[in-house]
Amino acid sequence: MTGVSSAPVRRLDIAQTASAINFILAAFSETMDVENHYPMLGDHSSSTASTQHPETEVMDQGGLAIVSSRKPVPAPSSNASYPQRSESLPWRPPYLQRRLLSALLLAFVVLITSIQILLSISRKNQGLTTSQDNIHYIWTYGPTAILSLILGVWNRVDFQAKMAAPWLNMSRGYASARRTLLLDYVSMLPPIALGNAIRNRDWLVACTTSVSLLLPVTIVVSTGLISLSSVRISMESYPITLASEFRDSWNNWGELHPGGSLPYCNMQGLLWNNFSYPDGVTSKYAYQSLNLSSLPPDTELRVIVDAFSADLECGPAALEINSTLRTDDIMPDPSGRFHQTFRVRSPECDITFSTYMLFNLDPYYFARLGSGSCTPSTNNEGSQENLDEMRLAFIFSNVTYHPFPDDDSLEAIGILEDPISIICKPTYAIKPSVLAQNGTDLLDISLPESGVPRLLRNIHPWDIVGAVYEAQRGSRSQFAYLNDGSFYPGKPWLLGASISTDPLTVDMLSFADREISETPIFDYAFFEKAMRGWWQQYAAFVAHGRLMQPASSSLNATASLNQRRLIVHDIAAQAMTGLLGASLLLGLLVCWMVPSSGYLPHNPYTIFGIASIIAPNSTVAQSLGESGWSTAQEMDTHLRDITCRSGIQRHFTILGAPSSDVPKKWKESSSRPRDKVIYPISLNPIARASSCVIIVAIIIAMEVLLQKSVKNAGLGLAGDDDHIHYLWTTLPAIILTLLSLNLSSIDFQTRSLVPYFNLQEEAAAERTVDLDLLDKMMPTAFITEVHIKSGTACAATLAAFAASILTILTGSLFDINPTPLHSVAQLRVTDSFSGNISFSRGLNDSNEAMIDKDTIISNLVLAGNQSYPRFTYENLAFPQYALQENEEEGIRSSGINMSTMSIEATLPAIRSRFSCKQYEQDDISLDISNSAWGTPGFSDLINSKNSYNCTGELSLEITVPDSDSDETLDTVIAGSMQSVVKSRGTSISSVCLVWAWGRVSKPTAQSDVSVENFRAMACNETLEVVDVAVRFHGNEFRIDPLQPPVPNETSARPSVCPIRQGSGVGGLPEIYENTLYEAAISQNPVSFSIDPFFALITTSRYAISNRTLGDPSQAQSVRDAILFHHGILRTQNLNFKYRNPAELTNATLSNPPVNISELNDASFSYSANVSDLNGPLRVIQQTIPTRILEALLTTILVLSIASWVMMPHANILPRSPTNIASAVALLAGGNLLDHIPRGDKGHPEGNGRLRFSQSTRFWMGWESELALPLQKRNRFVGSGRFGIFVSRIGGKLKN
Repeated sequence: MTGVSSAPVRRLDIAQTASAINFILAAFSETMDVENHYPMLGDHSSSTASTQHPETEVMDQGGLAIVSSRKPVPAPSSNASYPQRSESLPWRPPYLQRRLLSALLLAFVVLITSIQILLSISRKNQGLTTSQDNIHYIWTYGPTAILSLILGVWNRVDFQAKMAAPWLNMSRGYASARRTLLLDYVSMLPPIALGNAIRNRDWLVACTTSVSLLLPVTIVVSTGLISLSSVRISMESYPITLASEFRDSWNNWGELHPGGSLPYCNMQGLLWNNFSYPDGVTSKYAYQSLNLSSLPPDTELRVIVDAFSADLECGPAALEINSTLRTDDIMPDPSGRFHQTFRVRSPECDITFSTYMLFNLDPYYFARLGSGSCTPSTNNEGSQENLDEMRLAFIFSNVTYHPFPDDDSLEAIGILEDPISIICKPTYAIKPSVLAQNGTDLLDISLPESGVPRLLRNIHPWDIVGAVYEAQRGSRSQFAYLNDGSFYPGKPWLLGASISTDPLTVDMLSFADREISETPIFDYAFFEKAMRGWWQQYAAFVAHGRLMQPASSSLNATASLNQRRLIVHDIAAQAMTGLLGASLLLGLLVCWMVPSSGYLPHNPYTIFGIASIIAPNSTVAQSLGESGWSTAQEMDTHLRDITCRSGIQRHFTILGAPSSDVPKKWKESSSRPRDKVIYPISLNPIARASSCVIIVAIIIAMEVLLQKSVKNAGLGLAGDDDHIHYLWTTLPAIILTLLSLNLSSIDFQTRSLVPYFNLQEEAAAERTVDLDLLDKMMPTAFITEVHIKSGTACAATLAAFAASILTILTGSLFDINPTPLHSVAQLRVTDSFSGNISFSRGLNDSNEAMIDKDTIISNLVLAGNQSYPRFTYENLAFPQYALQENEEEGIRSSGINMSTMSIEATLPAIRSRFSCKQYEQDDISLDISNSAWGTPGFSDLINSKNSYNCTGELSLEITVPDSDSDETLDTVIAGSMQSVVKSRGTSISSVCLVWAWGRVSKPTAQSDVSVENFRAMACNETLEVVDVAVRFHGNEFRIDPLQPPVPNETSARPSVCPIRQGSGVGGLPEIYENTLYEAAISQNPVSFSIDPFFALITTSRYAISNRTLGDPSQAQSVRDAILFHHGILRTQNLNFKYRNPAELTNATLSNPPVNISELNDASFSYSANVSDLNGPLRVIQQTIPTRILEALLTTILVLSIASWVMMPHANILPRSPTNIASAVALLAGGNLLDHIPRGDKGHPEGNGRLRFSQSTRFWMGWESELALPLQKRNRFVGSGRFGIFVSRIGGKLKN
């Protein structure tokens, strides 16, 4: 080694000039402390040594010197032999290379871009996509899992930057021991490491540590990035299917007739029963209905459909009585009715029509609705020209009939007072309209002012009037309804007077009454408005029932619907973008500052690695040889004034000069017992016990919260604030992230001690001095730990790995959902059923009682697809129930919405009970007569001696077509009849019903008509009570068809409520008289002869085919259909004509007392469960994620305890082993360095690994104990040096 010249050099050669330039660059670089700005190691060494550290440099043959900062160093001379770096060293950390760092930075960019794209999509589409509770975890866990992987990779970058910091500081020039030999960022907590790095101006470590702190925060934030929420979204192209359309292909108006009375039934249901509109009809329009079977109830649609609207173009007219009354014309009519002719004329039209009037010498009001042509003509009555002249006329007046003064005259004249008359022209149009509808109700329909209206081909507006008249006539021929000229009862707004009306005027005035809240003024404007409103409504029902046909075409609608969608939360997205953006900028700085070339001969992360680097530097080893058992504080005290640097001479060299009293101070350190040796912070028994207690506390807390969530349907109200959900997601993420960091620290500390733990016993190199568990990802570290059979390390690593998953799972731990609310209540009975005529509210003298509500409603339900009335469903009639008065307030106070609640209970209901006998054709005595075809012919001829129980011989008379007809025939014939009834006191307890059906055939014109496959069924009908599990909805107690009542068939028992004898004519039961016979005739595609009941069961929404009636294989289907439809008719009959106050009924009781006041239907109440499925938004703890987290935490607890048990005493070393001085002190205190051959470049055999035989063993302890047997060695008390020894060599070293 060349010595240092003591004489100053006055002339600078080229080398010195270069050194001076390098010194300037080095000084600038030291200020910036950015390694990439430094030249190659050794290029500025001499200038740095002479300028920054003016100390005397002492070097030995090994190339090592430690320089004291208290002694001056002369300026460099031309022949000064400083370590020169003529070539770069081969090793630098793999994770500090720009290629890998660029990949990580690219990942940051991709994440930032992806988050913003997802946020934009979520904002635009009100969510990313529709999902379900069981699969949304993929989206929730995804961002957190990706960030966790990135954090795992970045931790390697941070670790290697921290481990590289002291070596890089030495490579840049002289630096204090605190920045080199004693520097230990790895064992510091990250915040402390960040502060020290900033203070030391180690910007590379500061940046990597900052990113390591930012990424866990980003992971915590990411748990709330995406959540599954119920949101209201709008879809521009929502596919929907039309259920109906207007029929355009009408050949002539005659196809509109015959029609049936369904429009009339709809009108009456609306007027008298407050029925809702059928789908496809409003007060003004008939429109194309939609197929909404799969549409959620809360979905709102807006779609363009065709809508029909009718109107009247009206004008005032003059009214005249156009005939004189002859009183002798009145005498034949016992009611005093007579025909009166009126003339209604305006400048554009003159109409004359006749109507019934009442002869009364007292004045009275009358109102009539008539029609006629403005230009009467007998030619081309149905022509377009004639139809264009047809008008409706309305008249209203007070009339008084005055006889002529001549007493012998039989004539009288009517005098009108303040008459009002109106002439109207009917119109209609079909226009595209905007329909707004949800899954259950029509929200709005509006006809735009623009758009071209159209008419249906061959359908004139007057055809609609004709259809209205026909529906009214069909109903009048079947319904016990008001006759022409009858009195419409006076109402307050009619000044208490009775008005003589016709049926159409009754409906018109009743319809107007629905819209009036105060006394009107009877003038032209009032009646014109009433007339137009009535017409628009009636015409809409006609159009809906007669002008439309089924459809299945598709179209796109604009939909607003609630969906469970994956929402990207703005706060989380922007916070993550900011955190990742900061990480990206710091990563760019890291990428700029990492060394571009090697600075060490090989990996220094193993004990071998440090040993091979230190081996050529004997002065360093000698200086630290006595410090093996020194504490960190003692090391810092002894070395804090030392400066050193590294470079290359003949080999990699650490330069410096020791203080002369350092070895002496270290020798003063003595051995100490185990209890005086400190634990690493994370491995301290108190810290470990606290960690275990925290894990147990978290498990208990999660279970308690889960049970509370299940019991209380959530943990608390969430309101409409998204911040609540984010708070519930973030708080557990923070707690579990801190737990994960603690377990990661335990894992790191455990892995750092494993080689030294193994050195307590003699162990092979692969388990001790050649073991690196720190600079590894968890999977590779775990594989190595399994290979070396280190149970404590395996358990710690598995616990840390499991803990890293905890934060990922917290994203789905809590959710916000509408929470069902539940309560219990008692239901009371307000009315029930009674067959006693004196009680029945269905039979009174009011005008409403004259309308057969039961028949109307049955027709609407079966043929008009209306919903069942309250407290009825199919063949079940429920008593009317209500909540106990004192319980409604309690239910409201529990948060249940009374309008959306559901009530579940098991309640008694009434239904028909049948005892039936079936007849084949051979069992029936048929009396066949011939007549003109087309008239249903049945009469009830049942053997009288067996008629009470409906089981005797059956004798029927049927009518078939004349066999002399030349036409062939193949059709069906069917009819119903009611026999005598069985008496029980003054009431009727049962009814015998007979249904018969068969096939009528005439194969050829010459053959006779024959009856084939004829069958009959006779049933004795009574009423029975059955317990039914039913769910009512809302405070109106509606029954949802999707959740039908379920009868308990085993609970069926007879009811004491009798069936009253019907008032039917022609042998038909009362409830059959008014079924939709005409509608059925028009809808069936083949000719047949059936009665109204069989017409109904072949056309209703539960219909069977009419061909089924003649098919012998379908006999049972026919029987089932008969009983099912009859049950529905009877249910509505009970509903409207048998209901009475529950205090007066005992229909649901078994063996009730004679005195009904002692025990009746009102005496009982029934328990019910009340719930609201759409309760308030509440925070729900999910069961599956909770169980997974509890399982993981339990596993972590077991693994942590296992790791602790396998390494109970972690106070193995007096200080952290992860700084250079600590490792060198242990090496120098032992004999390991003596066994390392020196290679050419400061690394043995060129790879930093020793090649001992497999039987070579290594041990750590006191030099004085080495000679003792292993069992007797005391590692904590001894003498001499403390270090790592080659305790046994099993062979020669390999060259």
